[in-house]
Amino acid sequence: MIHFLFVTLPVLVILVLIPSFIYFYAIPLYKLSKTNPRPYTLWKKVRSLPLGNTILGTTLMHYLILFSSPYSASISPVIDSMSVNSVQVSMNERFSVRNPFSSIHLAAIINLAEFAIGLNISNQMHGVGKFIPTDLKVDFVKKARGRVSCTSVADVPTGPDNSNDKKATYQTEAEVKDSNNEVVAKVAVTWSLLFN
Repeated sequence: MIHFLFVTLPVLVILVLIPSFIYFYAIPLYKLSKTNPRPYTLWKKVRSLPLGNTILGTTLMHYLILFSSPYSASISPVIDSMSVNSVQVSMNERFSVRNPFSSIHLAAIINLAEFAIGLNISNQMHGVGKFIPTDLKVDFVKKARGRVSCTSVADVPTGPDNSNDKKATYQTEAEVKDSNNEVVAKVAVTWSLLFN
């Protein structure tokens, strides 16, 4: 038994698992990253990989988020579903996002909502232009406990407000709900869009 734990198992990991990970995950994602994909395309690719719909795919997306948006990764968001114009993300209550009142901190809830809305805007503005949030308003309805989720549905304008200017402003809203499907917070973000 000791021989298996300290000799056979490490050799098995080195000879089988690491090359499999490189072949099935690292190489396809590296090739995809060269094309500068929108988040939706990347999410679909991770989900289509072997075991992509399991905790392995969720963990892989977490590390991709960590490298692209370290602050958003601090709450460990999980992308539940995504399409071109809608995103649903969630997070679990844990010690690092709790406030002194035994509930999820408002800053973590705002971070979750901004992450969901930002992913949604990024999916639609990819290759079309740049965007940055300029205003954020939050209505905190009640304490949040347990798992919370945020859904963002938006149709971003495809061009500027007028033909002389390349800029547009766009406001989008999202609701953060708890596991009982009760609204915890309402978040509205105003974006400044700059088209190419």
